[in-house]
Order: sequence, then C-alpha cells, then structure tokens
Amino acid sequence: MFRGLKTAHSYIIMPSIKPSVQKKRKREQLKEKKRQRKLRTTPSKPPILTKGYLERHPFVRPLACILPAAHYTNGWIIDRLFSLPITKRLDLLESFNLFPDSSEQKNLFVQIRDSVFVEYVRERRIRSLFRTLFYHWRIKRLGRSTNTMDPITFCDIQTSISVYDGKQKRRFQFEATSLIKSMNKNLYASLYSIPQPKSPINVITNRPFTPYQLMSIHEQLLHTRYNIADLSMFRKLGFCIERWRLYMDSHLKIAAVRDELYTYSSCDGQRILLDYIFDTMEEIERPITDRFETILTNAVRWFPDHPFLERIRTLCMKWHTSDIFGLNIHVILLIPFNQWINRALDKNPLFDATIERMRKESDEESEIVMNQ
Repeated sequence: MFRGLKTAHSYIIMPSIKPSVQKKRKREQLKEKKRQRKLRTTPSKPPILTKGYLERHPFVRPLACILPAAHYTNGWIIDRLFSLPITKRLDLLESFNLFPDSSEQKNLFVQIRDSVFVEYVRERRIRSLFRTLFYHWRIKRLGRSTNTMDPITFCDIQTSISVYDGKQKRRFQFEATSLIKSMNKNLYASLYSIPQPKSPINVITNRPFTPYQLMSIHEQLLHTRYNIADLSMFRKLGFCIERWRLYMDSHLKIAAVRDELYTYSSCDGQRILLDYIFDTMEEIERPITDRFETILTNAVRWFPDHPFLERIRTLCMKWHTSDIFGLNIHVILLIPFNQWINRALDKNPLFDATIERMRKESDEESEIVMNQ
C-alpha cells in the first residue's frame, strides 16, 4: 500500500495514490454532492404527458395548497404554480396549450389546461379571502389610538388618517392637511435649487412609508376634499422614487427654483434673482454702475419681500420655466423687464429706504472708527 524511500536515518512513508488522482476524485465527489443537493431542492417533474401516463398516474394533493385533495385533479401543476413568482405563473399555464397529433389526445390536453385554470383561480380566491381576514385580524389587535393631537403640527386632529405598522405593532394617526404637506415636501425636496426627491417618511419613526401604507393613505385621502394630485401620480408610478424623478423632472426643477426664489431668507434665491437682473441688463445693453449694483444687492438682502421686487421675481420665474420647457419667450419678457428697470432707475421707496439704511450704517462705522 505504501512505498518507502530509504534514507540515511529512516524511511519516508508516501501514499501510493498520486496527488492528481486525489484531486480528480475530490472534484467528482463535489459534483455528485451538488447533483444530489439539486435533486433534493428541485421538484420532481413527471415525464411527457401522454394519455396513457395520465390514466395510470393520478395527481395527488400538493403541499403548497390549502384546499382538500378532492378539489384537485392536477395537483403537481398547482404545486408547481405556487412555487413560482407571480410574473411567471401565467407563462407556465400557457405552456400547457399543446397540440398533439390525434384529436382525442388534443381534447384531453385542452381539458387539462382548462381544469388547471379553474383550480388555480379557486385557490387564489381562497388565499385572497384568508389574507384579507388575517389583515383585519392584525388591525383589530393593534387597537384604537387615543391620541387626538397631530404629531406634525401638535394641533387637534380634524380629519384623521390612520397608518398601521405591523412590524412595530403600532397605529399612527395624522391630520390630513399636515400629512399631505409633509409628503409633498419630501416628493419635491431640493438642495441648492437642484431636485433631490425623497420617498415620504413617517415623521414619528423617521422611516419611509411602505407601498402598502402609501396605498392605504391614498385610499383614505380619496374620501376627503383635499387635493392629492401629486400622491395620485406617485401611486401611478408604482411608488418608485426613481420613476418619479424621471417622469416629473421638469416639474421638480421648477419647484426647486420657486422654493429658492420665494424663500426670502434664502441666499441662493437672492443670488438667482440678482443674476437674472444683471444678465438681462447686459442682454438689453443697459449699463450696470457700481452704485446701482450695490443698492440693488442691499435692497434684495434687506427688503426681500418688498412689493417692488415681487414683479421682477415673477419675471425671473417665467424665464426659468421657459428655459426648462424649451420655450423661446425671452424677447417677450424683455418688455416688462425694461419697464421695471425704468421704474428702478427713477425715484422709488425701496431704493430710498436702502440708501437711507446704507447712510446710517456708514455713519455708525465712521463713529466707531473715530472713537477708537
């Protein structure tokens, strides 16, 4: 069994099997184990369905079904159907639409296919009923919430919207108006006028709503008088935030620019407004003096909600909207912009208040320097 190599002091015992032969046997053993494992996990499929085979081998009730065995005549097929994903079940059912040569055998296969459809529909209906019953049982176990205060606004709830969380075994209640605003804020979220939409989240757990929770919220809001067009569109897109980003790209950009422009304390909104004014003045060849630039910059920073700036903010919004949708209306917007510039260069209350504040700050700085 062993070969011995004699040395000066002792014998070196070596196996008689070569290493290459050992590796080959190990590979064969691994292949055999994989094959046995695959046979155990893969359901056994009967041979080709012929009339004689079907008459000799009746089907038995599968383990994946819930109805008694008397309701099934094609048990293996039903068992195989419920082990597949939903998207592939109808494909498997269509594969039984065979056309043998003999008309008798053809009628037999058509009957098998029809009976499989009937059994499958019956099984799905029973499963749906049990799933609905189980859902209502779980909701009943959660109980009713005694909280009458909205967790977003901390005000009394007028129109209640319930959200169920089966994992945490909790029931949340929100006010419809605050919940809609919170969800729209996430769907139209932006960062520095760049759209960054996010899935609506539960403000209590700070986790995104599941598709089932969003569907439940949408169904409850349908019975209210509130506008839920954005949530309805989000549902049509399958509650997928990537699809929402692609499909609503133009609207998200417009909403991001509007949020920056009409958030008066936003530095980005002020920068967008000033860039629009100076770029348009260069386009119509209006001179931009240092004094005018300083006064306008301070006016936008100190009095951003002044009515005089509301007109130019509207023109800026129209310009960005036309640019996003590819509309050539820049020439049309130059006429009202030119009128606004003429009023700005004349004496107006906004610039007077800005100049007065600039003079006061200059006097205060000079006094501080003299005191030092």
